Amino acid sequence: MRTIIAALAILAAAAPSAQAARIGIAIAHPDPGGEDALLARLFDRSSPDYHRFLTPRQYAQRFGVRADTQSAVRAWLRSGGLQIDHVTGAGDYFLASGPAAKAGALLQAIPRTLPILQVLDGTRRHHTLATKAAPNTGAISPDELRSIYEQPAGIDGQGVSVAILGNGATDSVVADLHAFDDENGLRRLPVDVVHVPADGDFSDTSGNVEWNIDMQAIHGMAPGLEREVLYFAPSLADSELTAALGAWVNDPNGPPIMNASLGECEQIPVVNSILNNPLLAPVNGNGNPNALPVSQAISQASEPATTMLLQQAVMEGRQFFAASGDNGSSCTVVYPGANGVANEGLPLTSDPANTPFSTGVGGTVLYSDGREPAGRYQETAWTFSGGNPSPFITAPDYQHGVANLNRPCVVDVNGNPSNTGALCRGVPDVAALSGDAVSNGYTIVSGGEDASGGGTSLSSPLWAGMWADLLSTAPPGATYGFANPSIYAIAKDPARYAEAFHDITSGVNGLNASQPGYDYVTGFGVPRLAGLIGQVQQITGISGRRVDGRCTDATAPRSSFTRSSTRASRRRLVLAGRASDRGCGAGGAGKVKRVRVAIARASGRRCRFLALKAGFGRPRSCTRARYLVARGTAKWKLALRRRLAAGTYRAYVRATDAAGNAGKAVSLRFRVR
Repeated sequence: MRTIIAALAILAAAAPSAQAARIGIAIAHPDPGGEDALLARLFDRSSPDYHRFLTPRQYAQRFGVRADTQSAVRAWLRSGGLQIDHVTGAGDYFLASGPAAKAGALLQAIPRTLPILQVLDGTRRHHTLATKAAPNTGAISPDELRSIYEQPAGIDGQGVSVAILGNGATDSVVADLHAFDDENGLRRLPVDVVHVPADGDFSDTSGNVEWNIDMQAIHGMAPGLEREVLYFAPSLADSELTAALGAWVNDPNGPPIMNASLGECEQIPVVNSILNNPLLAPVNGNGNPNALPVSQAISQASEPATTMLLQQAVMEGRQFFAASGDNGSSCTVVYPGANGVANEGLPLTSDPANTPFSTGVGGTVLYSDGREPAGRYQETAWTFSGGNPSPFITAPDYQHGVANLNRPCVVDVNGNPSNTGALCRGVPDVAALSGDAVSNGYTIVSGGEDASGGGTSLSSPLWAGMWADLLSTAPPGATYGFANPSIYAIAKDPARYAEAFHDITSGVNGLNASQPGYDYVTGFGVPRLAGLIGQVQQITGISGRRVDGRCTDATAPRSSFTRSSTRASRRRLVLAGRASDRGCGAGGAGKVKRVRVAIARASGRRCRFLALKAGFGRPRSCTRARYLVARGTAKWKLALRRRLAAGTYRAYVRATDAAGNAGKAVSLRFRVR
């Protein structure tokens, strides 16, 4: 079925001839039947093709668009006066730019010989799903979250890279990531940036909070990660963002995991084309600078192109996580959106979390028990966790036979009754911490300041980081492939499910309630990562690194100050001490991985903590220490040359062992005279 969305062809008629436009052209694949057949065999353990995933080059050779068709598309675009900015390796997505009037005229005369699947213009766009960064008033740290979600000892994502889909400028978000790394005693993570197209304008900083959450959540959950790679478009326009997604899918060196903390309402048959009529332009907020202050946001439609690209990713053994949305049992209906504060009443799912080739991630509100290592006190569904059955997208095979996942389709994505009454796609698949957008979330650095991030924009990258941990246990050259078939197979077996997931059974998101097993709020719940790794290995039949050995190190290390070695003056500060770890079992020998020291000065009932370069920061809760990394472990030392005002200070030392256990903070009071 040809799905062509060409609102630009109408809008351009009234636009100034010099107005620039950038359009995306998705080309249908020549052998969809053969593609679907191989996809099924790739996940059939009885097939000789099981897990024999394709490289991007192999995919292009077997299923990509033929060279003569690509040439015809290029010639057609150039004949209309457009410049070709980017083409995917499989030849199935073209990004082109030129005057809006020329683009509009070209799209009004599409040759019938071209197998065009979809046309995307710049008037429709995704939106980020992060709740606004807020001061840290009780957010959960990476150490605490790794403990609560039961990350096994020694599993930290080593050797794995993760991609992030986004847009705009990157310098400040990389700087914030490295500040986060410094505060949490992590190595500064290398970051690569892939701009699509290469010559675009990448000055937009409006999404910085989102990218901060993504980058820091992933590294916090996978401290041994090799690198992060940002596949960034100039804007969140559907045409440009889809090109960036295609660049990852076709990158032979691309990371095996991608996160997308963004979305748009799923395509609505018939309605979308009506809403994009030029007569309704004043209430169309999709990239329209002349729209009314409150305008509709539901007429986007990159779903066919996105689904096509993500099927290719799955056939290459890659994994794509996407936030399920922050409006509860609704997608974002109007601009400006009400992310994290309102349910907007339209019961649709969010694209791309709803594609059959994505793992959609919902949100929870989590409170730790205050112990070390941290445990769960309470975890419930977030009121605005995005989740619903799609009315239009047929459920993939892995969703069949799941209790509580039972809503039927109304019509298909083209408005036809081909799937009426059939099981429809349910979102989300799983969940993780989102916070409640007020006082609960995850500690980040944003704009150089300590902050808290939340929303399903946090939940999704947390899963991306944890999946990197899981993937790091695979044998060299192997992968566990697309997560959903394994997740659903595990969840259909009560014993496996109990070992791999913590079920969320409390909370609602509007139309849907949490309940035992699957629900349209949190999916199957949150991970018990050690158990999940073992179960994925069993389900896939891949004998990866074992995480269920005879002894699990749950003993936190101890640290102390050596008072006789303390030197404190107005020009120099030296703190020193010792740290030790008992290790695994009563007589086991452990290893201290790092020692961190915090230096504080009281400010009323709060504390100002010393940063390496910026000096003493703003007052914050004294329980939320800002740490510096000391030299050495068994015998450690922190020496600083900087001016210190006369007065009383307090230092805190805390050690972490190789298994990720963090010891209790020990304090020392000292004076500078």
